Amino acid sequence: MLFRFNTPPPPTLPSTLQKTKSLTLLIAHPDDETMFFSPALQSLSKTHTVRIWCLSSGGAGGVPTVRRAELKSAATMLGLDAKNVRTLGEDDGGLEDGMGIVWSQEEVGTALDRLEREEGKGDGWITFDYGGISGHVNHCSLLEGLQSYLKVVGRDDEPIWVLESVGMPRKYSFWLEALWAKIVPYSPAKGKTRFVNTWEQWRQAQDAMVNGHESQMRWFRYGWVGIGRYLLVNELLEVGSPAFEASQTPRVSKEL
Repeated sequence: MLFRFNTPPPPTLPSTLQKTKSLTLLIAHPDDETMFFSPALQSLSKTHTVRIWCLSSGGAGGVPTVRRAELKSAATMLGLDAKNVRTLGEDDGGLEDGMGIVWSQEEVGTALDRLEREEGKGDGWITFDYGGISGHVNHCSLLEGLQSYLKVVGRDDEPIWVLESVGMPRKYSFWLEALWAKIVPYSPAKGKTRFVNTWEQWRQAQDAMVNGHESQMRWFRYGWVGIGRYLLVNELLEVGSPAFEASQTPRVSKEL
């Protein structure tokens, strides 16, 4: 296979990402980390301390206690330390999970304030871009909420990297994505980095989803696991960089 026998070179990290030691992945639901961020987590966990903060326990899609445990299990399969994984439930400051529920900047900020007081601060963030990959409104609420929170606490210069959303055809064209990632260059100097899994890493990511998040494996998710690009390729954009500005269209928000 294209990516089985030709191990991709390690990603060239932008200088700000090289300087960052502790990264916090901010997600909306247990399983977001595996479905969307696997390649980045599998690579960065080897060079950085990586934490996962999940702002809901995924009550709309399963039993919260089960989903919390599954997130820790999947994270360890991806190379993270389970002690660095924190999921907020509705009983301890978490937000309500739901396709029609937009989280306000204040709600996201309150959750982040609680987590930082209890878990401490890092020095860099990873989260969804304005498109949220799937368009889920909980995903789309995170970046604006994080930006607002950092501004309020006087740390709006803290680096944030977002996972770039792509169109539907590319989401399910992982063979083409493997080829595309090998031949199309990118510029770390412009604030972009790319993570491409090897065959073994891709199988590891599949295992983390299928067995780590067993309660979530409905029939339609097997297509994502089998041919979805996000278990194979991640591209992160640094907020404020030329690559980010060229890619993103901020949502109109009354709170900004």
